[in-house]
Amino acid sequence: MPKLRMLFLISIAILLVATQNVFAAQLDSTSSYFFSKGKTAYSSHFPGIPIWTLLVNDDVKFIYHTEDGRVVVKASLLQSTDCDQGSNIVCFDGTVTDVINPSFEAIKVGDTFRMTIDLDEKNETVSFLSGFLENVDVKIGLSKTRTNLPHDGNSN
Repeated sequence: MPKLRMLFLISIAILLVATQNVFAAQLDSTSSYFFSKGKTAYSSHFPGIPIWTLLVNDDVKFIYHTEDGRVVVKASLLQSTDCDQGSNIVCFDGTVTDVINPSFEAIKVGDTFRMTIDLDEKNETVSFLSGFLENVDVKIGLSKTRTNLPHDGNSN
């Protein structure tokens, strides 16, 4: 079992580095980006799951692992108009465009969600608006962030 866990951690690290390098190659001085690592809140629908968020311009990828394996959810984003956006709060409306892991059934192409990023409180909330997870809020406590989204504080 320890070898399997180590293999999983190495594969996630390689995926994260490779994905960030692809995103970094796409960035220019006008690109908006938000990269984070966090863990779902224990009070959340999916407690204690490590999750990575990679947002560039109007595309986002969520990467996490379930008992069915690694899941990558890709979505397109628009700036949300139904959210109280402050100097350190940014909100997006999203639509799932691809799910990589066909055995994971809860999220499907076409599902919609609202994503709220609070840089002061270091949290991210994904609220599903349609699909199997409709009315489910996934709260993510952020341990690491890197961003150029408009905000007052520093990223780390």
